[in-house]
Amino acid sequence: MDEFEFIDKFLRPLASNPNANGLKDDGASLPNAPKGKEWRITTDTLLEGVHFRVSDSVIDVAWRTLAVNVSDLVAQLAAPKFYLINISLNPRFSRADFAEGLKLAQEHFGLSLLGGDTTSTRGPVTISITMIGLGVFGQNPLRENAKVGEGVYLLAPSPLGASKAGFEGLPEFIDDFLRPKTCFPYLPDLQRQEISAAVDISDGILQDLGRICEASQVGSAIYLDSLPLALTNHDPLDQITWGEDFGLVITSRKRPMLADVIKIGEVIKGSCVKLINSNGQEIEVISPGYVHDRHL
Repeated sequence: MDEFEFIDKFLRPLASNPNANGLKDDGASLPNAPKGKEWRITTDTLLEGVHFRVSDSVIDVAWRTLAVNVSDLVAQLAAPKFYLINISLNPRFSRADFAEGLKLAQEHFGLSLLGGDTTSTRGPVTISITMIGLGVFGQNPLRENAKVGEGVYLLAPSPLGASKAGFEGLPEFIDDFLRPKTCFPYLPDLQRQEISAAVDISDGILQDLGRICEASQVGSAIYLDSLPLALTNHDPLDQITWGEDFGLVITSRKRPMLADVIKIGEVIKGSCVKLINSNGQEIEVISPGYVHDRHL
């Protein structure tokens, strides 16, 4: 199947919105944002052998591809609407299964394909998504907005380390890796909260919270005993630094009125994240999360 056959048979049916022009052009358009709202955008790339395995179900890979971008939009309190996809597929990667996975994920998240580009490769599959969502104008919990004295809260659809446990083959957690749960179902309630800053924790909760601290020029104290862990009899640091958990860390002056939210710490003066044990002592963390090309 060549590039154009793939587009005609599998991708064009996913581009149901008229702004996609039926994928007949090398461009698309966006409708005007409704009054009081604005478009927000995110992008992410998934690479075979890094973010998913050759042995993973292609349908699950497609689901995961959209879910990880949805998670970034939810951190901006934006409802996902459109996406563009740039893909380099090798011969062993099922085009039909990939399109089926996209279709299932689209229906779940309320998305429509807007455009993109398709290429072939003899190397690893590469999938890049650009996703566009609608947020309320002036309501965007940027990482630079955290303030000393606020609480740090965690909204976690799955316990920390669940994705890692699934990756390692524990049956009860396999879906947490293959089809990661996001905070998408909480979005309407999140949009009604007073949230100063938010970040999704796909690179590890300590590392991603550290990005809020860096942007806001503050520190934070996180209490290890407050963190929900997938495996209570395993090393907690190994679970919270592996990444690929798609919950949200939130800072706010008062507890968000959200089901399942838990307080895990405070925003303090300083410049880094301090992990505190049950004795009140700081735990040394050598590597707080996943970073591409970081050599330890």
